[in-house]
Amino acid sequence: MGVSLRHDKVSNEILGKAAERLTDLIGDLVVPLEPEICKSAAKHLPQFQHQYAPLAEKLQTLGLPGTDKVRSVNQQIADLLFTDASDAPNQLGAPESVLYDGLKWAQAVKVALDHSLETTIKALRQHQDSIVALPSTGVPGKLRGDCAEDMDLLANRLAQEDFQEHAADLNTTLTDLRGRVSAAVGEMAESQKQRLNEAEEDLKRIPEWSELTQEEQTNALTQVAALVLSVSEDLSGLEKLITQEFDIHSSLSDLKARIVRDGRERQRRRAEEEKKKNLKEGKEKLSRTITVPVAVSSVSDLEDLIQQLQALKSQLAYYDEFEIRIEQG
Repeated sequence: MGVSLRHDKVSNEILGKAAERLTDLIGDLVVPLEPEICKSAAKHLPQFQHQYAPLAEKLQTLGLPGTDKVRSVNQQIADLLFTDASDAPNQLGAPESVLYDGLKWAQAVKVALDHSLETTIKALRQHQDSIVALPSTGVPGKLRGDCAEDMDLLANRLAQEDFQEHAADLNTTLTDLRGRVSAAVGEMAESQKQRLNEAEEDLKRIPEWSELTQEEQTNALTQVAALVLSVSEDLSGLEKLITQEFDIHSSLSDLKARIVRDGRERQRRRAEEEKKKNLKEGKEKLSRTITVPVAVSSVSDLEDLIQQLQALKSQLAYYDEFEIRIEQG
């Protein structure tokens, strides 16, 4: 045990200030007498230690400032209790009390976090991480650019120790970000639907499309329609749509390749059978007559003509000689 002598009596001004601050902290009236202040501090300060011990880790997890400040406050309390709170009047009654200011700050932060601010900040951090990681093109890129200023302001605000004083502003920012994300999800979902509608028409324009049976064509279009994704209008939905972009691209590429492969294989088999038949009949060259319109007045008519010519071109690959007659219809 160490004993130190104190030659100066604690002034009434310091005692009064210490009692006032301690009363403010614990909510019970503390008489401005040194024994009472020490007794009250020794009784209640351990409770503050217990309350604020998890706060440092919580702040660190949320990426908020003040971790070192909370640990410093708890260490000050530990040092004070080591001497049975005998120095509490001076610690709490000094004109500038680091311990009192730290406890008041920790108290305000804990109350704010417990009253939904923690949930708000977690959601904001999630939006920060997700939006910053978005692709730089398309709808996600536009969302990322539109939110850039908000992201900077948010990062600056959450880096300040008085972040708890801006709970209303933080909630407003979260609402705004959620609204932007929701709009982006709706825009991206509509864009994908339009893209898939166009993909169905693209499939029908593939020359080998006509080689498929009606059932096969229906199945192919069903596969395209199945790529339409219904999602929630939030970050989760946005991430699913971004992933779906790759699935759409991959699935359409595979489907087109399969249609072309199967169609050409059927054309090859048919052409070989026809060639064998022609050879038996003494015909060594391919003879075809195609009818073309005098004028083409619609896109669909033009596409039909192109498909007819492309199908003919595929057949020519199996003959050394051919004769094509073009007639106007």
